[in-house]
Amino acid sequence: MAEFTVPVQRTEMVAKDTLAVYLDVSNISYSWKPGQNTTFELPEPAHTDADGNVRRFTLANAPNAQEIMIATRIRDESAFKESLSEVSAGDSVVIEEASGLFTPHQDTSKPLVCLAGGIGITPFRSMLEWKIEQDSDHEMWLFYSNTTRALASFLDELQDWDHQHVDIQVVPTLTREEPEDWPYETGRIDAEMLRDYVDTETFEEAIFYVAGPPNMVEAMVQMLVDMGVDEGRIKYEQFSGY
Repeated sequence: MAEFTVPVQRTEMVAKDTLAVYLDVSNISYSWKPGQNTTFELPEPAHTDADGNVRRFTLANAPNAQEIMIATRIRDESAFKESLSEVSAGDSVVIEEASGLFTPHQDTSKPLVCLAGGIGITPFRSMLEWKIEQDSDHEMWLFYSNTTRALASFLDELQDWDHQHVDIQVVPTLTREEPEDWPYETGRIDAEMLRDYVDTETFEEAIFYVAGPPNMVEAMVQMLVDMGVDEGRIKYEQFSGY
């Protein structure tokens, strides 16, 4: 695959222990589909270990010709994450061509029902932003699970999109706390929660997308199968820690 050396444009903390890195791609020809990913290499990392200086990240914004955004948890103690947390505007990184099949289906008559856990939100943020920018006719439901409110990346933005677009419904839920001012769901995503928000006709037509930690993804896929969803209508992607 072709490689590109691009500068960091800026960085931003988008939730507790969660860093977004924006890359300037305005001087190269770089394209991708929402939900795709790329390799991300730090050519001169400040810290090194046996795991190396390359990781794969989902492109968390809709395709455009100006910038790429990735987001990742930085709370682990890997040398890569430590180095990544120290990058600043003007530093160079190396990326490959985008790839991956975890992308929205083309048939707009079939809704998307998306189940996200933690940092698994990144492909769905890309899909939602793409849908809005393209004025796509896809209907989208997003069930978004986090342990705590502080760890819910992009939540305010997602809620704004929900309020502004009748064909987008975002259902956040927390599994380890119940804040008094939390107006949404609590507990793990389960069959009852899905049925509360997704009507029977939509459920029978939808394509289901699942992304998050491996255990969460496995549990959600099994739940959908147990609910009668054919495996051919389930797409999933696992986000393991580094």
